[in-house]
Amino acid sequence: MQSKARPRKTTFPFQICNACVLKRDHHCLITNTCIGFHNQRFFVLMCFYGAVGCLGAFGHGLLFVYREYYETSPVWHHFYPVTIFKWLQGVYSIDRVFIMCHMYVLLPLGIMCFSFFALQLLSLVTGRTLFELTKRLKLRSSSTVQRHLESVFGRRWWLNFLVPAHFLHGQTGDPCAWPNLKIRYSNRGGCQGNSTTTRVLWI
Repeated sequence: MQSKARPRKTTFPFQICNACVLKRDHHCLITNTCIGFHNQRFFVLMCFYGAVGCLGAFGHGLLFVYREYYETSPVWHHFYPVTIFKWLQGVYSIDRVFIMCHMYVLLPLGIMCFSFFALQLLSLVTGRTLFELTKRLKLRSSSTVQRHLESVFGRRWWLNFLVPAHFLHGQTGDPCAWPNLKIRYSNRGGCQGNSTTTRVLWI
């Protein structure tokens, strides 16, 4: 049975971007571009810093709301529709409405960024793309986790999270040939009845 996996060693066009992308991972609707070999590191860092920034700001905002408003108003007043209703009644100021608005925006954004970052981390650790993970392709990589990270971030991969300057550490992965990645194809049936044969191919 032929697998539906797109070969990594070739580029292929995507219908939305109308462009060929090496090692395409997915199409990002936020940046309106395909994430692949050359820009995956930037997408991962964007999700990482987005999660840290949003969740950190939410934590500081939560501490501020607890210190300033918790003792003077009931808990259910901190639900955003209630806050707006109380502002229309003249009970609360517009500053409080803006603060609660930021709180309700930061939390879902932080959770979304963290979720994307966790998915990308899973993809990097296993050495597979999100397309290959979602299709549950039987891929196996003989590289180590550090090699997977170096292929995207460079030899000092951890430095990207401290100093996100890509020109200081170039990628080590080969965007055309992937000698450490194997895929298994299984053929069932045929002239031998229900026997199953497995071929291991390099892609």
